Amino acid sequence: MITHLPLCSVPSPKTVLVVEGGDELATGFENSRVCFHVGDAVEFLRNVPEGTYDAIIVDSSDLVGPAQELVEKPFFDTLARALRPGSVLCNMEESMWLHTHLIDDMISICREIFKGSIHCAWASVPTYPSAVIGFLICSTEGPAVDFLNPINPIEKLEGAHQHKRELRYYNSEMHKATFSLPSFLKRELILLVDAYDTIEKEPVRIVDRRIVKRGSTSVTEVLVEWIDSFPEYATWEHLHLLQANFPHFHH
Repeated sequence: MITHLPLCSVPSPKTVLVVEGGDELATGFENSRVCFHVGDAVEFLRNVPEGTYDAIIVDSSDLVGPAQELVEKPFFDTLARALRPGSVLCNMEESMWLHTHLIDDMISICREIFKGSIHCAWASVPTYPSAVIGFLICSTEGPAVDFLNPINPIEKLEGAHQHKRELRYYNSEMHKATFSLPSFLKRELILLVDAYDTIEKEPVRIVDRRIVKRGSTSVTEVLVEWIDSFPEYATWEHLHLLQANFPHFHH
C-alpha cells in the first residue's frame, strides 16, 4: 500500500526513491532499473540534486531513537527539495491507535513544506502492532495530484494475469477507502485536512503549558481546547506550530 498509493496517483512515475525498503523490495534487487544504496538516508538526500524524483516512499523503522531524525522538519525539507513539481511523498505514519500525537506533528511539519495537498491514509496489517499502519501522503507545488482517485487504475495493468502478478488486496476501491478516517482520529488530529485541503478544527483557548524534550532540543507545548469539541478532547500541541497554522488565534 505504501507503494501503490503514491505511484497510482501520478502519471508515469519513472524516478522513484524508496528509503529504508525492507522485504517489499527483496525480490526486486536483480532488476536492472534498481540502484541499491546502503548508507544514511539523511546524508544521501542532502547530496541529491534538486527535483530528482517523481515519488519518494519512506518506509522507515519505528520513528523513535535513532530514527527520530526522520520525523523532523530538516528531513522533510530535504525530501521536498529532491522532488519535482507535482510529485509525491508517501511516508510511513505509525498506528492511529497508538501514535496520534506523532501523526499530528508530522502533518504540522508537512503543511509548512508541501504546498500541494496532504492526506492521511491507513491499511490493515495483521503483523503490525495494533494491526494498523498509517501513511502520510503529500504532493509538491505544481500539477495538481488527486490522491483520492487513482490516475493509474491497477485494474488496467496489462499482463498481470499472464505473468501471475495479480494483486490480492489492492484495487481502486481499496485505494479510495484507504483515505476514510474514523471519527476519533479526525477529532484528535488538529491539522487534519479534508478532501478540499481545509483545516477542520480551530483552537478556542490554551489551558496549560509545558516544556518537553524532543531529541536534543526543548520545545514549548500547550494544552488546547478546540471549537465544537468537549474539554476532555483538549490536546497537547507545539506552540510554534499552533502559531504558524493559526496566525489569527490570540491566546
